[in-house]
Amino acid sequence: MLASTFPATLAVSAHALAAPGGKATRYIVVVKPESLADIGLDDTNRHVQLDFGLCTFDSRGGLLQYLHSASDRQLTAEDAQRAQTRGLPNLLEVPGDQPPAMARLVVRDRTTGSMGIVDVSRPVSLDNAAKELMAPNGNARVFGVITPHENAFCGDVYELSTGISMLPDFWNIEPVGSIYTDKLEVWDQDIYGTEGIPGATHSNLYFGVDYFGEFYVSKPGEYAFDLQADDGAKLEIDNQQLIDDDGLHPVQAKSAHVNLAVGKHTIHVPYFQGTPTRLALVLQVKPPGGSMHVFNMQEFAPPKATP
Repeated sequence: MLASTFPATLAVSAHALAAPGGKATRYIVVVKPESLADIGLDDTNRHVQLDFGLCTFDSRGGLLQYLHSASDRQLTAEDAQRAQTRGLPNLLEVPGDQPPAMARLVVRDRTTGSMGIVDVSRPVSLDNAAKELMAPNGNARVFGVITPHENAFCGDVYELSTGISMLPDFWNIEPVGSIYTDKLEVWDQDIYGTEGIPGATHSNLYFGVDYFGEFYVSKPGEYAFDLQADDGAKLEIDNQQLIDDDGLHPVQAKSAHVNLAVGKHTIHVPYFQGTPTRLALVLQVKPPGGSMHVFNMQEFAPPKATP
């Protein structure tokens, strides 16, 4: 007898690994122990019927392929017992020489209708992503990539209303996606004939990105920050606004200084692109005793814990 006749949200996890021969990517999808009752698996029923839907994406967020598969199997008593502590694993395989940057997997129990969704991201080098996301004119336009990255800015992406002239209150708008980047380094350039943010927007005009991050200071003292933007942008450190470069304007730079103590600090850079046909967003820093250079979150990563 099934534990419930109503669809439930399944707790699932997944990870990717290379298939032998390097011609495919395999995904191990696990229905977690706490959701086994929601697919009717118990001491009296070891029959499992699951449907899988899998969408894969490249680093731009473009759809690569959609695959569907099904699993109809009778578990042994040993397999059922093992699932109670480790979960129920399932193996899916996606053909192709190049592993997808991201995959979205949907698991549905055929009997109860219970469903679970999980995203699997492949770690990517943002330097390599920069090469992949070059604009046709050769300028790097890496606002970010869609795959999560450790010690990076996380930016919520928004499509904005035509004619916007100031930074909006992003809290009142639904984002269309999220991107990640080590640094804000989109130099002043013409955007004619290019796309918006690959994987997030398709419009060159009227989009915004609300960047957040945490960085670690190991050398205390006065830090100088320089923000270049076209159009509007702001810089906040530890919830304190340091630079206000809002509004519609050609690329312009503004600077500020702040004393930072050793330890973690928060950073917030909201940005929007409005009028054609140029854009820019560059954040630079001058640490105590150093020179001005592009602010890179990897340079300010927290120290690794010693075992």
